[in-house]
Amino acid sequence: MVVPKKYQGLVEKQVTSFFADAVIEEIEEYNLFEGDHLCYASECLTLGHDYIFPIKTYQKLESDPINNITNALSKLEEDESCIIQVMLKPTDNHWQKHASKHASHMQKHGHHGGGFNPLNFIT
Repeated sequence: MVVPKKYQGLVEKQVTSFFADAVIEEIEEYNLFEGDHLCYASECLTLGHDYIFPIKTYQKLESDPINNITNALSKLEEDESCIIQVMLKPTDNHWQKHASKHASHMQKHGHHGGGFNPLNFIT
């Protein structure tokens, strides 16, 4: 991780609070793009479902998602480098009201409001 100096303590506390056995070391910053550098690929990830539904947590995943990344990185040659940058951006708060309303509807009616349930007529 690279963080501004003023946030170093905060980030260290956050990491160790979630990963108690994490080892944090401060190292010299280095330039990964020395010499000729090319960007062969970039990707933008988006949600597969409406934003009101949760993202799968590690308890629900069938395999370790970091495994695919580490396998790809293990194929890099000695003179190759790779950067994986994850950027998260905050959004405004209007979504919270919508998600809360939708969750209440789901609790009341037992479904997410989409699709056809042929057994609805029984209730």
